[in-house]
Parts: sequence; C-alpha cells; structure tokens
Amino acid sequence: MKIRKEDVYEHLELLYEIVGDEKYLEIVRMYGGSNLYIPTYKATIRNSRNSFKYIF
Repeated sequence: MKIRKEDVYEHLELLYEIVGDEKYLEIVRMYGGSNLYIPTYKATIRNSRNSFKYIF
C-alpha cells in the first residue's frame, strides 16, 4: 500500500522520510496507538561498545 507524505502526521514526517513507505507502515501497524520509547544514540551504541572483546 502506498501512502502520500501529506497523509503522515507532521511530527512523524522525519521518521517517514528516514524509513520509507513500507517500513513506516510496518512500524505503524506494530506500534500504532502505543507509546514507543526510543533510546538515545549514545545509549544504543554503549551496549555494543561495552561488549567488544579485545584480542591480544
């Protein structure tokens, strides 16, 4: 299904532009109507950085 950018709520336009039509609809289908917490970039990469194993 195609949606027009004009049909996207103003506060979600950037998300729509980043992920595109199909993924935007998938996100809306899965999480629509609920509050979704998105962690900061720093917190997201922290786990990856902390699990890095040094090889000597």
